[in-house]
Amino acid sequence: MGGGGYNSALVVFSTESIIRTNNPVRNPVPRVRIPDFPHPTPLCAPDNFQFTLHAKTENESVSVCLNRSAEREWESWRMKKSLVESEMKQKLAQLHEKFIDKMKHQLNCLQEETQQSFQNFQQELDKAYNGELLKLQNENENLKKEQK
Repeated sequence: MGGGGYNSALVVFSTESIIRTNNPVRNPVPRVRIPDFPHPTPLCAPDNFQFTLHAKTENESVSVCLNRSAEREWESWRMKKSLVESEMKQKLAQLHEKFIDKMKHQLNCLQEETQQSFQNFQQELDKAYNGELLKLQNENENLKKEQK
């Protein structure tokens, strides 16, 4: 870090953070946008704090100093980030609710299928029991007739 204390900061970021202008003749130096990471400026930084961005491409490098007036851009970034995070949390909650609803539906279907299978089994068991009972009653009656 150059300059000592809170007076300056050095940040190196990739060429993905560089935006070239459409007309290289008018402005051959690449423009640097605010990188996608939080502002390192401490809340108690002095007014003369300067945040220096250094960007390098294959052929050239550029440095841009941002003074405290650029904090509005950082605040805008924070707000956008907060909105995106909030939106993602909301989508995640919706997906979670859909998943829970789907699982509840599947559970209900399984319970209904199990109940139906059990009822079918119970009916078959009752038929078999009644059939065996009738056979035994008939045999019992036949035995009584034979004894007379």
